[in-house]
Amino acid sequence: MEEWTSGLTSSFSSVFSQEDVVRILGVFENLGVGSAEDLKYVEADDLAKFLKPIEVYCEFNRVVGKNLKDNFLDALDRFSPSLMDLFRKKKGVTGQFLSELLRQTK
Repeated sequence: MEEWTSGLTSSFSSVFSQEDVVRILGVFENLGVGSAEDLKYVEADDLAKFLKPIEVYCEFNRVVGKNLKDNFLDALDRFSPSLMDLFRKKKGVTGQFLSELLRQTK
């Protein structure tokens, strides 16, 4: 067993059954992960169909060092002005609904 997989195995073993650990390592292998360095390219969506959402967030945060919720909220803050402009330009029933929402936020 390679060094990077033994590290994952030991950390996963505290949370998952041995069968789940083997399954998760297989997922990484199918994604093309061949070293600890490759793990930084694994995204939460890659694991979502194999793990519960909370398991994905916790493990993603532990392995990659990024908090998915914080990253999402940061991106939402960054793109909010553009989204607001889109909402203002929308026409029809949807535009009226969005206009009312925007009015309430002021």
